[in-house]
Amino acid sequence: MIFNYNSEEISTNLTGHSFEELQNGNWKLGLISDNVGLDNEYSDFYKDYKCEMSYEVRRVLKNKVTIKLIDNTIVTKHIIHWDLIDNYFCISESNFWDRFID
Repeated sequence: MIFNYNSEEISTNLTGHSFEELQNGNWKLGLISDNVGLDNEYSDFYKDYKCEMSYEVRRVLKNKVTIKLIDNTIVTKHIIHWDLIDNYFCISESNFWDRFID
């Protein structure tokens, strides 16, 4: 669905409840291209994670990252959804993610 911000239309793959979360402000939108390194697993947005079952170490996105949103605010929040093809991500305003450690 199309998300309207100011006079800009941003194509998203969000529908239903997810799109409603964006429209009602529980999710905020940012552009991947405005956050250099967000799409690079070797950047500071990521951390090493050791899988307990296989002992394999993988790079995973941190629970909370400091990023720039489309309204130019800088926040440290949880990325709840992202779409590399359409160059956007959504952060969650929910405090649910505060309980998890990076």
